[in-house]
Amino acid sequence: MLLKFLVKLLALFIPSKNLRHKLRNWPGLVTQQDRIEREVGYIKRLLQFSFPARNIPPAQGLMRGIQLLMVEKMQMLADLFAQNNIHYWLDFGSLLGAVRHKGFVPWDEDLDIAIDMQDRDAVIRLFREKGIEYTTFHGEHSLLRIPILKVKGYVAHIDIMSYVNVKGISDAGIEQAEAIMKKANQKFACYADAYHLYVMERLSKLPSVLPGDKSVYVRCVDCRLVYPSYVVDESTLYPLTTMPFEDTVFSVPCKVAEYLTCLYKDFMQWPPALFSNDVVSRMPTDSRLQLIEILRAAECVSSSREDIGL
Repeated sequence: MLLKFLVKLLALFIPSKNLRHKLRNWPGLVTQQDRIEREVGYIKRLLQFSFPARNIPPAQGLMRGIQLLMVEKMQMLADLFAQNNIHYWLDFGSLLGAVRHKGFVPWDEDLDIAIDMQDRDAVIRLFREKGIEYTTFHGEHSLLRIPILKVKGYVAHIDIMSYVNVKGISDAGIEQAEAIMKKANQKFACYADAYHLYVMERLSKLPSVLPGDKSVYVRCVDCRLVYPSYVVDESTLYPLTTMPFEDTVFSVPCKVAEYLTCLYKDFMQWPPALFSNDVVSRMPTDSRLQLIEILRAAECVSSSREDIGL
């Protein structure tokens, strides 16, 4: 690395442009890491320009079994919410998957949904009444997590995030809400209750400080995550509609394209990291075998060991 730096520094003082180019691209400076990065970059460009992200085939084997079980559990949860007049919508990667893939993003093995913060206590009471296991991610006020599938070193889960509705604020109030969330993400290093209390205290003051006729929902009030925008106009979210997801339908925001653009910009394109979730591929063999038995019993995978990567 030092030699590479020195040679490129020397090239700055060579008057001949052709010689500078040859020196910078001298084969002796190209490492194995450079060659791998160049090949990966080529593959990414090839995929981006010749194979749309929406055409990525679904996951197979063990990952697919996990996804199918998640859908089954999510359908039960959606039915329970409907029976108790609790509104939810697919969020983050799960919403992206619904729009771009009509189901799971192929390398995703969890589900993200969102609810109104006002319904959070009712959801917790409902889980306790029905004996549904749940945890809070970090602290009493953080997001709710329902474990669906557990083996040593691995948990597949449904995350339930709460959005707080802030009514009666101006455009300046919306800008201030964004500023509050961004400052909170800089101020707090983890998903602590202090983060939630800091955010809620400041958001609650906005209608009196910057009154107006806007009604918005603020994401990540219970979960410290970094996004380009934290504020969703109520008209972008409600009235909720439905969208196909695998072999069923789930609730989604009414203006789903606007919603996803705020989160991911050009959401129909390949992500910067092609396959960002490799938990299943790195899973120990004994854990994979446990998962296979669970999913086989749930009829979510075949009995073929080859189909599940063993």
